[in-house]
Amino acid sequence: MDKGYLITLPDSDIITHYLSIWNKPTLVFAKEHGFRPFSLESSRANSEEVKSYLSKNKIDFIVFNGHGDKNTITGQNEKPIIIAGITHGLLKNKVVYAISCSSAKGLGPLCVKGGTISYIGYNEDFIFYRDANMMTKPLEDELAKLYLEHSSILINALLKGNKVKDAYQRAKENLRINLLKSYDLKDSSVAKYLWWDMEHFVYHGNGEALL
Repeated sequence: MDKGYLITLPDSDIITHYLSIWNKPTLVFAKEHGFRPFSLESSRANSEEVKSYLSKNKIDFIVFNGHGDKNTITGQNEKPIIIAGITHGLLKNKVVYAISCSSAKGLGPLCVKGGTISYIGYNEDFIFYRDANMMTKPLEDELAKLYLEHSSILINALLKGNKVKDAYQRAKENLRINLLKSYDLKDSSVAKYLWWDMEHFVYHGNGEALL
């Protein structure tokens, strides 16, 4: 077990709570597929902890759950973890997936230019709806599932040994299928934002890369 998988799991608001709950099961999947998993949960999802883990462990794949913008990925309480031009070099020689609004617009290409193998994310805001009656049970929220399922599909496909481009296409196909499913719902904006997320879900770097 010489490959490392690191995931940040902040929970300072309902958005990060949902993202983290949905992607936490990938830690078990990673271990089952020969990876050494590391998680930084709640207040530990911060820049110092990330730097420490990256310096002390061989990490091949990093997943960031959090808010962000075109130059930043944040963790707990929206405090910056990775900043373009300052700490993006920490991601050199790694495959990165950032579930963070717009970070693939500026930060992603800069990371790849600086040696990141592949950077997967969103080049505009990542938007999802959720069922207000399911706030305490995110994994049972069928509305949120339409938007969040593709993330675990992508992560697990990479952990299983798929190429970046193939894992990305599987995840994008899931968004397309869920978009078609959403046409049966009364609220047309559900489909609108699934289409938005699908259109702005991108990757930079080496699509042939394997973990």
